[in-house]
Amino acid sequence: MTASILNHPRSAPPGAPRRAAPLPFPRLYRCHIAATGSGSERTAFVESSCHHGARRKVANAVAALEMCKPDDIEERIYNCASAYELIDQGSSPDVAVRVFETGWCDDKVMSYVEHPLFLVADPALIRAWVRAVGVAQ
Repeated sequence: MTASILNHPRSAPPGAPRRAAPLPFPRLYRCHIAATGSGSERTAFVESSCHHGARRKVANAVAALEMCKPDDIEERIYNCASAYELIDQGSSPDVAVRVFETGWCDDKVMSYVEHPLFLVADPALIRAWVRAVGVAQ
């Protein structure tokens, strides 16, 4: 039985602020992958223990989709951020939804991830995205 990424007991990564309550998705990272040619930008979510591991996992998965080398994909990855970083930057009342925020005007969320690539086993993240989409409409 695997632990839910919502309730994973790991502590915060080094340098992350201490929190009184457990943070949803403690091993989650979000990476943006720049588009090429006629393709579109991708946003991937992956479980990892560090930024480097997240970038490698995303590069390998997208390389399989695009039938190219992972190193070619890794060059296109930008803004790789942990759930801790995303939640600290976000402003939605639902903390789990903050990992999907992509644009703000003052304290108001203006946009969310539209077509995520989920590379996680726990469906709780998908449920949180559905809530974010509901808020955006």
